Amino acid sequence: MPKVIQLCDGIMASGLNPVTHAIPALEPVVFDLFMSRISLKAEISKDIDTQREVVVSMLLRLIQYYQVIDMLIVVLNQYKKESEEKWKRLSRQVVDMVLPLLARQQMAIDSQQGLDVIHRLFEVVAPSVFRPVDLLLKKLFAPPQDLSSTHGVSRWLSAVLAILRVLMSQSKEEMILSRLQEINLPINIHSDSIEHHRANKTRSRVTNDVTNEQQPPEEIYARFLLQSIGLTSEEIADNLKHCHGTDLNENHQFVCQQESHLLLYSMHMFQSGLFRKVTNAAMKIIRQETPAKFYSIHQLNNTFHKIGHAYPTLMLQWCNILILLNFEDQIWWSRVLQTPVKYDATPGGQHMTATHCCNLEVVRRGGLILFCDYVVENLTDAEHLTWLIVNHVNDIIELCHEPPVQDFISAIHRNSAASGLLVQAIHSRCQNLSKPIIAKRTLECLRPVHVCQSGSLLTLLIDQFLATHHLAVARLCDSIACRRLEMLLAENTQECESQLPLEDIEKLLEFIRLNNLDKRHQRLTSLLVKLRTVVCQGSKDSLELESPNPLANPAINLREIVVDKNLFLALTQDMCLTPNPNSSEPKECAIFLQLLDHTNILNIMMTKEFNTSVLSQCIAYGLDKTFDAMKEPAHPRYSLTPEIKLDSKTEPQFDPLFQAAQHTLLYHIDVVSSMLPSPHLVLTPKILTVQEGGKARKSKETFYREQIEDMFTDKDWVQDTNNLVQALLFYLTSLHDLPWKVEVPKTSAQSICRFTVMTIEVFHWMFLKETLPGSENLQTTFDLLTAVLNNPTLNSVFIAEENASWTCSIVEMTYQFLHGMLKLPGESLIDSNMKETIKGSPKHTASGFQDLLKACDHTAELVFFLKSLTNPDTDCSIPNFLKKSLTTVIISLSRLPLLNSYARTPPLVWKMGWNPTPEGAFHTQLPPLTSDFIQEKDVLKDFIYRFNKIGWKNRLQFEETWMNLLSVLCPIAQPEDAEITLSPEEEIDKNQCIVLAVKGITSLLIQSSLTPTSGDPCNSVYEHMPRNKPLVFLQSKCGQKLTRVRQLVDSAVHGNLTRNHWTVSCDNNIDRVPESKEYTLGQISIEAIWSLTGMLDLERSGSMKSNDSQGVEVTQNGLAPIQQHQQVPMIILDTRQRSASLSGLDIHSCLQFLLDLYGQWLSSNISPPTPLMLINEAVKSVCGFLS
Repeated sequence: MPKVIQLCDGIMASGLNPVTHAIPALEPVVFDLFMSRISLKAEISKDIDTQREVVVSMLLRLIQYYQVIDMLIVVLNQYKKESEEKWKRLSRQVVDMVLPLLARQQMAIDSQQGLDVIHRLFEVVAPSVFRPVDLLLKKLFAPPQDLSSTHGVSRWLSAVLAILRVLMSQSKEEMILSRLQEINLPINIHSDSIEHHRANKTRSRVTNDVTNEQQPPEEIYARFLLQSIGLTSEEIADNLKHCHGTDLNENHQFVCQQESHLLLYSMHMFQSGLFRKVTNAAMKIIRQETPAKFYSIHQLNNTFHKIGHAYPTLMLQWCNILILLNFEDQIWWSRVLQTPVKYDATPGGQHMTATHCCNLEVVRRGGLILFCDYVVENLTDAEHLTWLIVNHVNDIIELCHEPPVQDFISAIHRNSAASGLLVQAIHSRCQNLSKPIIAKRTLECLRPVHVCQSGSLLTLLIDQFLATHHLAVARLCDSIACRRLEMLLAENTQECESQLPLEDIEKLLEFIRLNNLDKRHQRLTSLLVKLRTVVCQGSKDSLELESPNPLANPAINLREIVVDKNLFLALTQDMCLTPNPNSSEPKECAIFLQLLDHTNILNIMMTKEFNTSVLSQCIAYGLDKTFDAMKEPAHPRYSLTPEIKLDSKTEPQFDPLFQAAQHTLLYHIDVVSSMLPSPHLVLTPKILTVQEGGKARKSKETFYREQIEDMFTDKDWVQDTNNLVQALLFYLTSLHDLPWKVEVPKTSAQSICRFTVMTIEVFHWMFLKETLPGSENLQTTFDLLTAVLNNPTLNSVFIAEENASWTCSIVEMTYQFLHGMLKLPGESLIDSNMKETIKGSPKHTASGFQDLLKACDHTAELVFFLKSLTNPDTDCSIPNFLKKSLTTVIISLSRLPLLNSYARTPPLVWKMGWNPTPEGAFHTQLPPLTSDFIQEKDVLKDFIYRFNKIGWKNRLQFEETWMNLLSVLCPIAQPEDAEITLSPEEEIDKNQCIVLAVKGITSLLIQSSLTPTSGDPCNSVYEHMPRNKPLVFLQSKCGQKLTRVRQLVDSAVHGNLTRNHWTVSCDNNIDRVPESKEYTLGQISIEAIWSLTGMLDLERSGSMKSNDSQGVEVTQNGLAPIQQHQQVPMIILDTRQRSASLSGLDIHSCLQFLLDLYGQWLSSNISPPTPLMLINEAVKSVCGFLS
């Protein structure tokens, strides 16, 4: 060990850096002498004691390094265990050396780790070394040696923090103040100390007007704390001003940590009660005039405000100190809380505008919590309470979960006036109540409102919260309102009338009725009616409408009522009135209406007050009665076997209820369509002006938008329109599902289409107003648009050239909806490169076509977006209940003649230089692609994807697509091609193109089997002729009875399992997926093919016991009647009708050509041999055709 100590001494004398050489060398020595040797429990010898003294002396020589002090702590702890005398002697020796070094700023403390070591040292040394406190106070108040840099400020502040910590933990306030007064120490820290030090002055000047004779010691101590805080914060602010965030060094960060500790020490002294005189003195200082050279409270506030954006924790700590010192200046707190100028009533205040800085938001919220705590402690000052409620009611609600804010709200509601002020502030200034979380927090804040404010609370709840579509919020509002009504009913009549006059009660009931809230909140409505009865002393309901129902009059004698047809008419009319709060459920209304004749039904439905929400149920119930009259089940498409035969020349007679409902629905739609402004224009997001005669006037688009906004802002009109949308959707869907063909009346087709476009414009207008509609309304509207576009009669209306603007509106709304749901403002719905490619398509510059050309671009983007919308592996945020409707809408729009050419054209061809001349009335029809472009693999892949999604419209388009794909399968050989030798990569690329063409041509031919319209994937399904045969038993009387029971059970099961898309029919092949519309193997049975080709022997097939075959007969009316004369019923394909369904296409020649081509490819004699990928795809194609 002596040799080791000698080597360490040599290292110290070498002049090398002690931190990297001497101190690491001493660490194992100290550990061995003061820890390891003691574990042996042997008596310490003189040699070890001598070695210890030598090592301690070496440590004292390097005591300015905190690493050495860390080792001295180990030594002191060991001496404390061994000998109290050694411990106290070494403690005195260490403290006498450390304190002067701290005062002279010579201790190497440049990090928080070093400061923590000093704190631990002062905790380990003997407490007696700090008595009396004169030495600590002298070092604390000693003038700083160097404040010219951040490094010097941090070292001086380390000494202040170390000494303050010792004084707080080991000395009492009386002792500190008495010694401070006796030794007469001045304050040597001033507001200009840093400037003087940077001007190469070693000491800052001492003021002549502030001495300890003029100030008591507690004021000197408090002033020193404020001066230290001010000097440090000024240094931090100066660093932030001259340096960017990335340029701030470690010294700056250390100073910020030291400032935080200094503020914590100050908070401890002001809040613990151990330094009462110092706290009172600090309160006095911040309120009196500040002497020269000292920091005033306003200077300190401004400095902390400058650093708040970078260090919000320091700002909040300073605000907490101000709260402890009862600093209540509203100008300052307005800056901290960022009080809006339009709300703040503080005169002469300068306030910050709303900011998006995260740190300042932390300061704002923390400051509000602190100020709420201050107001709770000082409730006698009503000014601050009022100011905080009026100006920051939204912030109070947002932070209501914080304990100080909760205490503040509780304190408000203990006072009647303050509680009423909060209710009034929420009613007039509360924002974002449409958000459910904000609404719920607001209701929780309103729950404990003072009992004297129950009337104003009820008015606020019903007016602002009851009509929300968020069920949880509505239930909470209902619960609070009912509780308040019960409390009011328990009071006397005068109290009830003073809080909620009769006029206000009537207004609340009227509001509930007009918003159709009486059924959802029946208990609340009942209590309001009871309160009104109490207030008006049992007078008649002043708001009760004149009802045609004689039973509604409570004064009538029931014995005098004559039960006849007139009474039933009055009851039915009363049930179907819109403003009647006693109106029944729509299904009950439909049942009552069905019992009347057509004239009476129509008279009731055509009244102005008729509830249009009943129309859907009337249509459904009317169809049920129609099938009952035909002895058909209510859901014919799920029946196992039909029981009757329909004459193809006559259609069934609809029930009078259905006829009246249809007439009423179409009449209302005609009325709404006639009210819309004409001519139709596309909604524009901005107000446009035109110059005429040197003056600016509004454009016709702006006039159109203003006219239509007057309708869209009417809540009653929008509600009636939503009812009509639901009824029209159910009507069109029902017509499509009927077993016979029923067309929409052509006289109403134009109005239905215009009405549908109007419903789309409502949502477009809401998007422009940055309002998101409800999910149910969205789904209903898109389903209606799907039904309209898929209806042949209505689809023909959109094809007309005069209705081109309708198509543009639908495309624009669909595009804006998807863009708003998936992308941020400024982003593109699809890849930006693809978007630029689409925009590069040829355009016509005529002014009248701009909306249509924009719709073409949007349609091309929407078709490209279908890849992600229909791909289940793609992360798409579109709700599942909208995906199917959106897909159908996009495809149906792409099939319209105005948009079809652009939708079918791959955008890549624009980059490749294809520049055709658009044709047609609107210059949107493009010629077919040439074979040069189709033979590019990427273009071919996109082309096949598009016609697979969109389909084809007529024979000409089918043949154009066939020829395009055929040019890839069998390219025309050119003389110069014989001299070209393809590389292996080019050969693979060519074969891949041929494989793609085989896939495309296979899907093209398979699309010809779509019924009822070939090539229409939206409105048609693939022909499916199942091989299963109906059981012979089902033709008997017992089988027919069993079939009826099975139909009822299946209908109920289908109604319960609609979400799982199960089917209850058992005539499909068992290997087919239920409800599947895809083309699969086994699509058409063998016997159906035999029937198609005339090869089916009916007698032989009828006697076969096998279930693998089934013939199919399709009559002109679309039904398949049972052949009663056969032992096993057979169904025969009408080849002429099936041939007509193929739109006159020569599918036989196409198939024959492909089979010949495939035969050449599969031949073993072909040279060169056919690639394996092409053989594989050809076999798949043949299997697809054979299915």
